[in-house]
Amino acid sequence: MKKCGATTCFDILNMLVGKKWSIGSNLTFAKLMKFYNTVFVPRSARITSIAKDTLRPTLPDVKRYSTYSESILIGLHGAELYVPIFNKLIIIKGYFK
Repeated sequence: MKKCGATTCFDILNMLVGKKWSIGSNLTFAKLMKFYNTVFVPRSARITSIAKDTLRPTLPDVKRYSTYSESILIGLHGAELYVPIFNKLIIIKGYFK
């Protein structure tokens, strides 16, 4: 994948999944993604597949970014946003505004 810029979570999803990534999502999913889109600044993203024998998440989830970072901003406000879409898991690393 070529490196490119994105300023919102929606930019990341449009690049990795396509413009129709929200098709089939429920209202709660859409509201959460709209919220994260306004308060979360993405820094990087990757796609992983969801194992068939695990419980499939249905809503976006946030976990604190726990690895060492030279940036104090990432150290204090950093997080990973886990977005389940089309049997894939999009992991967006970034920070909250």
